[in-house]
Amino acid sequence: GSVCTFAIGALLYSSNAMIPLLAQGWFGYSATDSGMLMSPGATIMVVLIPVSAKWILPNLPTRSVLGFGFFAMGCASLFASHLTPGIDFWTLATFRALQTIGFAFLFVPCSILSYTTMARMLQRDATALYSMFRNIGGAVGISLATATVASRMQSHRSDLSAHLTPLEPVYVGRLAQYEAVLRDLGVSGDRVHGMALGMLNKALDFQAAVLAYADVYAYFAIIAFVVVPTTFLFRPGVAGRR
Repeated sequence: GSVCTFAIGALLYSSNAMIPLLAQGWFGYSATDSGMLMSPGATIMVVLIPVSAKWILPNLPTRSVLGFGFFAMGCASLFASHLTPGIDFWTLATFRALQTIGFAFLFVPCSILSYTTMARMLQRDATALYSMFRNIGGAVGISLATATVASRMQSHRSDLSAHLTPLEPVYVGRLAQYEAVLRDLGVSGDRVHGMALGMLNKALDFQAAVLAYADVYAYFAIIAFVVVPTTFLFRPGVAGRR
């Protein structure tokens, strides 16, 4: 129960942080637009959690529902790892919405499995422990995710910059294109080359950031898939039945 709670906290809070950081930091979205990206996912979770609690849990083994939740989260994160620099608003919103489908099947089953075997006199302490593991998992997840983004961005930037040489036709052509655009905008000749290089550097940073976030989502998927087998360590049973 502690492992699953920790994993839920880590995946929930870190994935919550990644979308706004990506949207505002690299795609130029406002805080309002970033919030709107999260809205479809929140709506899906509000709808699916009661469905899970009322109709699914009373009819299926609780540990199977929990395992499905982590599996769905892994699939959604794997899909989100296919980020591209040209991604649009609705695709980003879809990434988040698909992740919340898995979360909707995690909260209630994990709570049930965590408290089922607990004596009534210990449930108050168990609730505190449950919240602590979830919050610590969230803190650790956010810290590791943001640190991994920074690390992977540096790695991808190093790999991509190896192609920015006069021997690369794409680089030479793009540099000439930027210089031509700047001249058309009236930029003086002695500043054109430096500004064009600055534009290429900005594009390099952007592509490295997108690849870094894609890597983090791939790691989310691996973590979720790894947790799936641990859900079957819980004893079998259906919620509400003895």
